Amino acid sequence: MMNNRERDLSSLDALEKAFFRIEFARIAVQERMIIKIGLYSFAAASILWWFYYFVIQTVLYGRLSRPLSLHDFKFIVVVNLILLFLWCSVFLIVYLGIRYKKQHMHELYKEYSRLGNVKEDPEIMWKK
Repeated sequence: MMNNRERDLSSLDALEKAFFRIEFARIAVQERMIIKIGLYSFAAASILWWFYYFVIQTVLYGRLSRPLSLHDFKFIVVVNLILLFLWCSVFLIVYLGIRYKKQHMHELYKEYSRLGNVKEDPEIMWKK
């Protein structure tokens, strides 16, 4: 029969494993969400820029009858590229922060395992 000390340690082990499982799952969700948010927000900004440009051209300048010139098209493309660069840099920084946090959690889990607080569990230590 297990004494109270062993039972306390085994329950602590289970609690720590549950903590790491929850933390890794939360980090995985954050990774997926930041990618989706980045893509959707860039697409929305790009569509809004095209819409804004055409509304300004037609309402303010009355250029509805004139087709889109190459200069106008280049301007729209350049602004879209600038938006793409800004969005990519911001979301890349956030994504790298999440990856750093994930790496830190893996190192913390390895340290806990090395100290014997928790046993290494391949289910928790999924792909790095």
